[in-house]
Amino acid sequence: MPRKLQECLDAAEETLRALRSGEVDAIVASGPEGDRVYTLKGADEAYRIMVQNMAEGALTVAPDGLILFSNEKLASILAIPHERVIGSSFHDFIVPEDTDIFSALLTDESGARAKCEVRLKAPGGALVPVSLSVNRLVLDGIDCFCVIVADLTDQKRNEEVLHALSNRLLQLHDEERRRIARGLHDGALQRLAALEFKLDLVGQRSSKLPPAARRILTECLDLVGECCEDLSHLVYLIQPPLLAEQGLGSALRSYVNGFNRRLGPQVSLSFPSRLSRLPVDLETTLFRIAQEALSNIESHSGSATAEILFRRKDGEILLEVADHGCGISTEMLKQLNSGRALSGIGIAGIRERVRLLGGLMKICSNSDGTTVRVKLPIKPPTRHDGQAA
Repeated sequence: MPRKLQECLDAAEETLRALRSGEVDAIVASGPEGDRVYTLKGADEAYRIMVQNMAEGALTVAPDGLILFSNEKLASILAIPHERVIGSSFHDFIVPEDTDIFSALLTDESGARAKCEVRLKAPGGALVPVSLSVNRLVLDGIDCFCVIVADLTDQKRNEEVLHALSNRLLQLHDEERRRIARGLHDGALQRLAALEFKLDLVGQRSSKLPPAARRILTECLDLVGECCEDLSHLVYLIQPPLLAEQGLGSALRSYVNGFNRRLGPQVSLSFPSRLSRLPVDLETTLFRIAQEALSNIESHSGSATAEILFRRKDGEILLEVADHGCGISTEMLKQLNSGRALSGIGIAGIRERVRLLGGLMKICSNSDGTTVRVKLPIKPPTRHDGQAA
């Protein structure tokens, strides 16, 4: 490398070192219009203007939470004058239940960027949900924290609207299932039963028919019987009558018995014998989870056996559905548990039902099989007039 080029590189590196260490107060840049001086103050001013015009709140706090600097947006989020923000403790603006969350970020020694959600107090008792992003920095040799505050009010409001619509959609879905099941049971199934009865009457006089006609009549009776059985099974899948009449335990026992009579995996059911009736939406959700899990086991796992386990513990109902099949790939498992997988209406619908009831759902899988775990809070049963029983 030529000596002159090496000297230029060394000078450039020394200049960068001086800038980073704060030894340079200004930079003189030569150009067609003459020399121009750029001071550090000017650079700081540009950053200050940028921070003041951010769409999020920005503040610098001391390790004890004292606010050293904030932009106007933070005062706007808190709905108070800007002069009341600087010099106050940020803890004073956080609801008491959430202050420990913010304090934990300030005492985190990992040095990594940390995020959390808390609620801020606004005048009049209003609560403002916000997301905090906290970074540790050093000012004049003192540890401080840069905090970005994003107002989540609109996001939370939209989520509430979406959740309400989702809840209503599931209600309409259940109502439609009941309507279809009732229509099939009272319509097509009854007509098939009547047809089977009339064909049976003809069969009682089949001795006068030719052999070929008797054979066809027997085949027709068999076909009608199979149609009745298939349609009864379909009605049960759509809306099991025992679920409303006798509760979750009876409905699941009947469903598992029917499942085991087919050529699918053999399923064992463990259900508390003394478990009283649960709220309608909770029983429906638990039944649908077991139903969807067994359907997936039969279609995808290759397992010869499966287990359904129910437990009641500390005001919660716990459900596990396990198989001993081929398992789910690691990537697909991550997507299923994050809700990002295109898993069809079944899993997505069950996940939404669990969320609406304030519960948790997790799918665990390895080479030994797959387990679906659900935890749901038990609330007082609801009467037909919508009041708690």
